[in-house]
Parts: sequence; structure tokens; C-alpha cells
Amino acid sequence: MQKIGLFIPTLNAGENWHILLQGIVNQDFLLHKKLIIDSGSTDKTTEIAEDFGFEIININPTDFDHGGTRNLASDHLSDCDIIIYLTQDVLLFDSTSLKNLVMPFDDEKIACTYGRQLPHETANPLAIHARSFNYPAKSLLKSKQDITTQGFKTCFMSNSFAAYRTKDLFNEKGFPNNSIFGEDAILASKFILNGKKIYYNSDAKVFHSHSYSVKQEFKRYFDIGVFHQSNSWIREKFGSPKGEGLKYAKSELSYTLKTAPLWIFRSILSTIVKLLAYQLGTIYYIFPLFLIKKLSMNKLFWIKHAKPISILE
Repeated sequence: MQKIGLFIPTLNAGENWHILLQGIVNQDFLLHKKLIIDSGSTDKTTEIAEDFGFEIININPTDFDHGGTRNLASDHLSDCDIIIYLTQDVLLFDSTSLKNLVMPFDDEKIACTYGRQLPHETANPLAIHARSFNYPAKSLLKSKQDITTQGFKTCFMSNSFAAYRTKDLFNEKGFPNNSIFGEDAILASKFILNGKKIYYNSDAKVFHSHSYSVKQEFKRYFDIGVFHQSNSWIREKFGSPKGEGLKYAKSELSYTLKTAPLWIFRSILSTIVKLLAYQLGTIYYIFPLFLIKKLSMNKLFWIKHAKPISILE
């Protein structure tokens, strides 16, 4: 029987934290290990996790890194055959969510899987569309041969609800350190290019969505632009993400026209803001550091790495 570990990075996990942990307990298979790495919570996040049988590693807030912290977890869970990665703001759909997520690993070519993310009950129309666009009802197996048809979408991956074969994870030396965004997409890209496969299982489900304000959308897409600029090799291998962005914008406008016409103006405004923010992010290096911090959602990253990403080790 395969040993399966589970990891969640935490910081003040909030009022639904115990619901997520109870959902993990209610799963219909046993986990070998359960771990959180907490970066300075001031609420009862760690105490609640301990009550649910989680191991706790505490780090300083300034030591958190999207890739590096997950690598720390991987090292701690290295005796597991498969490692499940969640974020603290998901809620499991039912008792089969995790079992369905790891089921595809019967295929030795599959290095990682991710599941379907459904909108929370409080999600606004734009957040609902985002979930349906990125996480459709049909499962999908992705490999190197799909690059010609799927393009940039081939390496799409989300660590909010994902699982990795530990052997393949370590073969690629884990997640990238010092990435502002998209540590999951970077590793997924390497898997694909090295002949491995990624499986999107729509039968594995969680609730996870964000109803961002326009300001938050700007900051998020600025960071996405930084990510794409500093990982230009992904664009070279998989193609430009702009085509997928245009497809998304058209889909969102069509969705709001049909289901929430009062949100049309907001949809148009959001599209303009995202495009502007993304373009600024791709030329982040021309701006002074104080301005970059104001434009970015991930301010801690710039505090830690006050030099251009392109020359980071």
C-alpha cells in the first residue's frame, strides 16, 4: 500500500480552518503523515491543527517561500510515496476528494495530479466563471504531445489542490526557490518536457475561489507578469499565454452577458486592469523597488529579494 502524506502551509487560517481539517479526517482512506508549516500565525491555527493530529513546523514569516516552504515539507514527508498539497482556504467537497486526487497514480507516467475547484457559495459571478473556465467538468491527461494543441495550458497546475509522486518530485529537485508565483507551473513544465504526464481529475473536488477587488486583481496580475517575464523559457517551450488570456476574456464577457448582466461593466474593467497590470509586470525591472512593492500582491518577496529576479540564483 502506498504511503500518502499531506501538507498545508498556514498563516492565520481563519474561521473555516476546522472545517477543512474535519473534512480531512472524514476522508475514506488513511494518511501516513499530516503536516503544516506555519509562518507566524497569531490565532489558533497551530493549536487546532495539533488537535486534528497534524505535525507542526514553525518558521519565521520572512522565511516563507512558495517553492522553498513546500520543499521543506517534501523533505519532511520524504518517506511518503505521494504528497498531497492543499492551501488553507480550500474545503473538501466530500469524503472521496483526496482518494480521487491520488487515484490516477496507478499510471507510472503520471508525475502529478490536480483536481477540480468549485466556487464557494459567496463567490461573485467573475469568480464563478474563473472556476468553470479553469476547472471544467471533464478530466484531462496532459503530456508533451499536447503542447501543439493545448499550448500554455499544458503546464497549468494548481497547488491549492494537487498531489505529486515523491520520486518524480525529487528527480526534478523539487519546487523552484525564489519564485514570486507559479511554483506549481514551473515544476509541471519540467515534468511535461521530460516525458512525464499531468492528470486533471474532475472527480476530485474542493471548494476554492477568490472574489478579488479590482485593486487585488491588479496586484495579482502584476505578479503573473513578473512570473512570465522571469521564466521566459516556459513561453519559449509552451507558447505565449496571451492567446489563453484572450480566450478567457471573451468567455468571461459571454458568461456575464448570459448570467449576470449587471456585472458586464465590472468584467470589462477587470479585463482592462488585468491586461495593464500584466504588461507592467513583464517590465517590472524598469521600476524602482518602492514602486514594485506597491504594485505587487507579494510584498514579502520583494523585501527578501531586492534585486532583479532574472539574476537570482
